[in-house]
Amino acid sequence: MFIGHRFLINIFLIFFSTCISAESNQIDEISDIEGVFLDFNFPDKKVQMIADRTFILSDEVFELQGVSITSESADKTLNINSSIATYDQSSNKIYMEDSVKFVTKFKDKQIFITSEKLQYDIHEENLRGYERSIVTFNDLKVISSNFSFMQSGEDIKAIFQDGKISINLSNEISTGMANKVTVFFNRNEVFLEGDAAFGQDGLLIKSDFIHYDISKNKIIKSLNSNIEKSI
Repeated sequence: MFIGHRFLINIFLIFFSTCISAESNQIDEISDIEGVFLDFNFPDKKVQMIADRTFILSDEVFELQGVSITSESADKTLNINSSIATYDQSSNKIYMEDSVKFVTKFKDKQIFITSEKLQYDIHEENLRGYERSIVTFNDLKVISSNFSFMQSGEDIKAIFQDGKISINLSNEISTGMANKVTVFFNRNEVFLEGDAAFGQDGLLIKSDFIHYDISKNKIIKSLNSNIEKSI
């Protein structure tokens, strides 16, 4: 767990103690703080948060402006930037808005996400997007209306609703879409489910389910498929 339940407020008060008298160290008297730097210590990772300006909305809710979050663990790094964010201390979640950029690196891979609105869980390191988002991973690009980014054991995956994908390999672009698109980044695999379609080599495959391997650049499995010539 990170430093105490009220660690954030305590850090604010200590950090700015030279500017705020002892008599005014009440949460309802502090509304605007500049230049905040915070550390979150977990058993498996270290998280740092920097904000240009912070507004204290309540005992456990804070508005951050010009915020940057960095997480480091043994096998990966993560960085998120946004113009505006709201941090809910009780749930350990940050709601980020306006030109949000997310980058995570693990082994020799990188994932980039851009959106206008993302929710980040500091403890679980899960990410949710509620508006149009663009995710790029090596030669893969996914555009969706909303998505969930999760890490479970060795799996690093994202689930996209109404997802559209494009894959640029060997100067050839393959495209696909489905009601649900699941990407396993560590395994280089894509699953298209529900009204799935995938176009490659001049052919369009329509299917209930398509399993595609990015490394091999081929479809591994499909169910109830029809093959047409792409237009």
